[in-house]
Amino acid sequence: MAEARQGYYHHPTVQGDHVVFICEDDLWSVPLAGGIARRLTSNLGMVSFPRLSPNGRWLAFCGREEGQPDVYLMPAEGGEMRRLTFLGNVAKIAAWAKDSSAVLFLSSHQAAIPHDRPLVYRVSLTGEYPQLFLNCPTLNLSLQPDGPGMALGRNNDDNARWKRYRGGTAGEIWLDHQGSGNFVKLPLPRGNPNAPMWINGRIYFASDHDGVGNLYSCTLAGGDLRAETNHRDFFVRHPSTDGHTIVYQAGADLYALDTVTRQTRLIPIAWRSPMVQTQRKFTTASRYLENYHLHPRGHAIALSARGKLFTMPNWENSPLQYGPREGARHRLVRWLHDGQRLVAINDQDDGEEKLVVFSSEPLHEAERVIPSPPGRIQSLIASPSALQVALTTSRLDLWVVDVETGSGRRLDQNPYAEIFDLTYAPDGRWLAYSKPINENQRAIFLCEIASGAIHQVTQPVLRDLRPSFDPDGRYLYFLSARVLNPVNDSVQFVVSFPGAYKPYLLTLRKELASPFIPMPAAPGEESAPRLPANGGKANGQAAKANGESGAAEAEAPEKSKAEETLQIDLDGMRYRMVEFPVKEGLYGEVMGIKDKVVFTSFPVRGRADLGDSSALEDDDEKGTLWVYDFTNHKLEVIASDVQSLQVANGGKTLSYRSGRRIRVLKAGEKPAENSDASPSRKNGWLDLSRVKLSVDPRAEWRQMFREAWRLQREFFWNENMSGVDWHKVYDRYYPLIDRIATRADYESGGDYRQPPYYSIGRLGADLMFEAAQNRYIIRKIYRGDVWLKDNFSPLSAPGANITEGEALLEIGGVTLSATVTPGHLLANLAGQEVTLTVQSPAPESKPRKVVVKTLYSEYPLRYRAWVERNAACVAEATGNRIGYLHVPDMGTQGLIEFHRSYLAQSNKLGLIVDVRYNGGGNVSQLLLEKLIRRPLGYDVKRWGAPDPYPEHAMRGPIVTLTNEHAGSDGDIFCHSFKLLKIGPLIGKRTWGGVIGIDRRYNLADGGRTTQPQYSFWFADVKWQVENYGVEPDIEVDFDPNAHLRGEDPQLERAIAEALRLLEVKGVELPAFDGRPHLPLPE
Repeated sequence: MAEARQGYYHHPTVQGDHVVFICEDDLWSVPLAGGIARRLTSNLGMVSFPRLSPNGRWLAFCGREEGQPDVYLMPAEGGEMRRLTFLGNVAKIAAWAKDSSAVLFLSSHQAAIPHDRPLVYRVSLTGEYPQLFLNCPTLNLSLQPDGPGMALGRNNDDNARWKRYRGGTAGEIWLDHQGSGNFVKLPLPRGNPNAPMWINGRIYFASDHDGVGNLYSCTLAGGDLRAETNHRDFFVRHPSTDGHTIVYQAGADLYALDTVTRQTRLIPIAWRSPMVQTQRKFTTASRYLENYHLHPRGHAIALSARGKLFTMPNWENSPLQYGPREGARHRLVRWLHDGQRLVAINDQDDGEEKLVVFSSEPLHEAERVIPSPPGRIQSLIASPSALQVALTTSRLDLWVVDVETGSGRRLDQNPYAEIFDLTYAPDGRWLAYSKPINENQRAIFLCEIASGAIHQVTQPVLRDLRPSFDPDGRYLYFLSARVLNPVNDSVQFVVSFPGAYKPYLLTLRKELASPFIPMPAAPGEESAPRLPANGGKANGQAAKANGESGAAEAEAPEKSKAEETLQIDLDGMRYRMVEFPVKEGLYGEVMGIKDKVVFTSFPVRGRADLGDSSALEDDDEKGTLWVYDFTNHKLEVIASDVQSLQVANGGKTLSYRSGRRIRVLKAGEKPAENSDASPSRKNGWLDLSRVKLSVDPRAEWRQMFREAWRLQREFFWNENMSGVDWHKVYDRYYPLIDRIATRADYESGGDYRQPPYYSIGRLGADLMFEAAQNRYIIRKIYRGDVWLKDNFSPLSAPGANITEGEALLEIGGVTLSATVTPGHLLANLAGQEVTLTVQSPAPESKPRKVVVKTLYSEYPLRYRAWVERNAACVAEATGNRIGYLHVPDMGTQGLIEFHRSYLAQSNKLGLIVDVRYNGGGNVSQLLLEKLIRRPLGYDVKRWGAPDPYPEHAMRGPIVTLTNEHAGSDGDIFCHSFKLLKIGPLIGKRTWGGVIGIDRRYNLADGGRTTQPQYSFWFADVKWQVENYGVEPDIEVDFDPNAHLRGEDPQLERAIAEALRLLEVKGVELPAFDGRPHLPLPE
């Protein structure tokens, strides 16, 4: 019998001889000495952060049985579990009360600073309404076993996730020796310490200051530092203790450290599981469609879905699968010109990508395997006339490959960026593509494949994209950004060019006229220009007056486009450009069909509508498909919700993608209106659920690991991987794939088991349980932005008339109590109307019913309250002379918040710019452009106040606040603020993460992997902001003691500095005296 598999064991907890850990998204129990593991849960959702009680009777953990994370409790030996909290916002089980009467957990559900780390709350074993335990942002907590003290860990709780990190958010450990709320920071070596554990008068913790994460211990003063473990491969992760033994994870195994003997040993676990989540399963292409290609004759498609390769007739007959069923990923599938063979990229066998060619038989083996050119293949197209493909690579190259011989030839390369938008001419002799000609411009190029001669055929204003040949060889269509029509902003003096693109065409032959200009014609005859194909002459010049020759030509058998030789007159081609008779805007593609042209347009949408990431998602694009008929000069819409187009069958068949749906139509004709009807030949929709595919999770996980490793190797910004032996990394971690049994153990995202999701309705208020009266008091109502939907408390909605201090007695007619909490009754009621029973504290008031609509999230309200509280503090302390604004990120919300406050406060004498907790993005330069403005002059008028030039220029001091949680573009903003000498930077050293990523590459199951591709270099410190951060000019910590006192020392110092600079420099308006006196001559 085969040896039993080992699992991937993590997040252990120990009490005496009993260890509980997580494996397969569930809780398991094993003796500390090792042995057969026993499953404790088989839950609907994932579990996390288990913690055994000091008396050994109970096990608390973070569960997701109804979707949102909360505290659950069960007997330590197993049994029925109970949900203790109904907050829908629990980050971690932090500790137990020392008498095992309550669970301490981390939550941000009532955080005063919404962006900061969670606070510590306490919930009793009866599930009463949680009480605040420690009003201080915390990630780890350890109580002194024999005293009132406590140790807390800030900033970091797992240094294995960012190995050898040394930026501003590196972990810190703080001790309160007496339990008096006076915390002192432990002086530790520069590293990333986390997970403090108070044991026998020493503090144990995990740190990687020696390069690899291990356990260390020191005295309560930080002295006598000693290493307790010596792992040199895998980091120590998630340590936990009962006061004698520390258990932890390293790699996929669990270890135990005896803190008395200082001996470490592996916990041998005999794990027995049916491994349900590793069993084969089935899905359809309709869920996991990646790319597709229309057959040359238009009657079928080839597609890849979840890395599998299929062909499918449009509506009849069965799909066929090609290539290995498991363990490999196919992408960029294309039909070859004969319509019998396929070419694609796959990574079977050795994990490296190569070109593969499949014929009709056998389906599971490639007819030919061709090594790929250097780099990752980014795009691939097949020749319409030969067994040849053209492709572009991540190394900025353009190649053609003969799929019969396997020989390849590099045609072009570029020093600036990728070549893209490849397209073949109808005869297969030419390639058109878009290529950068410098850092700012892209042009259309033609390459004659046989000779390799390259010709630039457009002179761009900015960017020329998406070339496409007319199927009859008359024109080259393309899109171009060259119509700069300024649009005024509605709230500031700024103009933009939101839609600078238009479709254009180049005539391929000198004698061809614009197809958009009608020709003279008699009544009843078409006025369109005659459009000869290939070698024919324009405007009917080749036809004899009596029409005999034309009739003979009509009867001649039609040649295929590939058999006809395309004539291109290169001389002066860039000047034979014709614009389409459409308005400039946003356009996606343009393609020629028989005597018509089709193109897609997209609406101008705000970033807040798209979201920063969804703008990159194909499924979110909602384009309109247009057709222009050259014979009747009509422009009409033929489809909506279009993302991308394909044309085949000599321009007679068109397909488009809409989300995960594909539609195939007769080119240029408007389909039936029943676009949502079931797929059929009549409406053109394809039934992608006909494509059934199997998934072997383990094989897929192995392939995804190899692909993620390969992508890092190709795209990591530093060619030598910054000195890391990348093959050694592969050899170290690849064996762990055989230990995992669920997608969640692999990494978050992708196709992992989804629990039920019943969102808790939110009231936008802080509640306090008043035990003496057995009622909940509405302590604070968050009013938010009343003009924005779902951005204000439903308790403050018009007609509700609920005020702070009133009692909340019932929800939905059910009486609230200590154990029947509001969250309990609001589960699965987010966004729903509910009936509340409230009562005023006035002596003679009676309970009354109020109907309100709950929220899904309170974050916008709490964030607004924090910003307004800070702004009010600044206004009060400065006599309203200094403004305040907060920038939460360098993306959409950051742009909104900055302009919302800056444009309203630029008239003040100074400004505090708060970028603490900034989540990064890419718009910092836009903000800096505003902040560097200084008045060069004023528009002075007779009535009213002078206006500065440039507009919204600050004439007084600007101070920026930052902290260790400001990162990425937040780092860049802070360092640039210093370089530009705009003002002082106050706070703590920033995060230190300035190697950018994009979100271009998904894994086979839909998970996403990113690569550090864009490293930021500064003129003064070179590469040193990465993994270090930006030092403030004035360092001020926001330490635990300040949080406990309810103070904000960083904001206080910023106010003091702004006032000092205001006093020193003075910013009074000029007197504007010496006005000209120009009397009339006597």
